[in-house]
Amino acid sequence: MAVALILVGATAIYLSQGFRGDAGFFPTAMGCLLIVASLVLIAQTVLRKSAPAEPDDAFEGKRFLTWIGLALLLFMIVWQVDFYLGVFGFIVASYLILAKKGVVFSVTLAAIFTIILFVGFDLLLNVPTPSRLQAFFNTF
Repeated sequence: MAVALILVGATAIYLSQGFRGDAGFFPTAMGCLLIVASLVLIAQTVLRKSAPAEPDDAFEGKRFLTWIGLALLLFMIVWQVDFYLGVFGFIVASYLILAKKGVVFSVTLAAIFTIILFVGFDLLLNVPTPSRLQAFFNTF
């Protein structure tokens, strides 16, 4: 899996080289971070001294199907309501349902990540994000 993520990161870096101006900075930075994180994962796996623990659930397909459902819900919320609301809800639901983390942890992490996205996209890069909610409030 980590090798596939390295390929995704390398593809993002390669494709962003043809972007004009500094439009390629974000995909290049994310591709580099993805490659570094994947290399760390590979190193941890190679250096692990004990055998990996068996998953609690023999059929991991349920988790995958749940994640696919959450991703589809994310896209519907982003398309119909708001990008940031969709991302926030996706992160909270992912940590609650899939990672079985507590509500406070899930909401806090989702809020931090959503704020970072807002500052990065809206304030620093001035990249418009899809928002029917914002269009609704702008009518008043």
